[in-house]
Amino acid sequence: MRALQIILFVYLGISAVCLIKVPNKQYLQAQLKNMLDQSPDSGAVTQAPAATNQAPVTTSDQSLTPVPTTNGAAGATTVAASVTTQAPVPATTKTAIITNDVDKDLTVSDDVVKSVEEGKFAFFLVSDKTSVYAYDPITGMKIQTIVKGLVNIADVAIDKDRNYLFVADQVALGTPNKAVVMKYHLGVDAKNRSNVIISVLPNQTYQVYSGERITGLAVDDDVHAIFVADSDKKQIIALGFKDRTKPSGISKILYQNLPQLSNLQGVACDEDHELVFWGNIKDGAKNGGVVQASYSGDAKSVKTLNNLDIVNDIAFEDDQLYYIANSNTIYTQDHEKKDTKPILVNDKFFSNAFAINSLDGFIYVTDEKLGLYVIKTYDEDQPFDAPKKIDVGASITDLRAITVFITKDAYNIMVSIFTLSLVMTSFIF
Repeated sequence: MRALQIILFVYLGISAVCLIKVPNKQYLQAQLKNMLDQSPDSGAVTQAPAATNQAPVTTSDQSLTPVPTTNGAAGATTVAASVTTQAPVPATTKTAIITNDVDKDLTVSDDVVKSVEEGKFAFFLVSDKTSVYAYDPITGMKIQTIVKGLVNIADVAIDKDRNYLFVADQVALGTPNKAVVMKYHLGVDAKNRSNVIISVLPNQTYQVYSGERITGLAVDDDVHAIFVADSDKKQIIALGFKDRTKPSGISKILYQNLPQLSNLQGVACDEDHELVFWGNIKDGAKNGGVVQASYSGDAKSVKTLNNLDIVNDIAFEDDQLYYIANSNTIYTQDHEKKDTKPILVNDKFFSNAFAINSLDGFIYVTDEKLGLYVIKTYDEDQPFDAPKKIDVGASITDLRAITVFITKDAYNIMVSIFTLSLVMTSFIF
């Protein structure tokens, strides 16, 4: 009998090993790089410099103190900015669950669904005035609060390659205004498909920029840079995070003191062509509309693409720019073609549109009064779909900023069949 136990034990163990998928070389390399990306940044400064309202030095390292996640102090600012890992708030409704056939009611593309089916995770990161939340548009997973305790969120952006979340917070309005950009290194803990926790890693919260009135953020996650539109300073600033030993980034002023920088609103970037775009609220016919410039900072590259009057926010994807104008109208424009004009996408459906984002042919618009909406676009010469509301739950109101976070690598969730074999053997004998 003892010999039979041993034989069955060995057989089940070998079967378990055969059933578990052995990662290939590419997967192991990806996992290793992901572990490096998730590891705490080194070289952090431990002593905060005195708070200042001066502009950052053009080419120097703006190394500010990492913000302890235990008390949530926002670096050198006077306003608390804390993170949380509290229990998620249940959503009131669920969207379609993943199946082999993509549900037409899903609010993301087939490619995003495929990524999720391969083991990755996709989230809308949305904000109200003081907090940032994660919402799974595919499985309807519980809403999670990632960051809370901010003052007046103006925009959010994500470096999907390194899991860096950037949040622009208008911490004070007055004379002068004061705004900061916070950087949070996110971690993804996947115990199983229905229990995925996104949280800020310990000691990985940094204030990376201090300015006056930030009206837009855009991330190029190929070169790990974030572009900041500071309207009161009339500047477009680039913060570089390529060097992991400098977690607070390196600051460089790209553009300042130009007619096209009279009143900035929104910013976007074209990673392939290294172009940055921003909205400039009309201050005379020559200065209004959407402006394009290169990453180089060369003033000769600056040109106005259109005169849309009040541009509230900008998004970019595949040579297409998407704009919110006058808080209620959506336009698109191909910046690659010469002499193109903005094309009306939706007219006056929205009442107080705040932010716009795009991914794989889907446009996402937040409206502080109406909520979050998706608009399906088409390559063919046909009208885009009408806006469709995405129900993220009644607990989140007055939506503001939005970005889409898709994890770079699959987080495999495996049950040890070998352990199961031990239990079965003990039970049988």
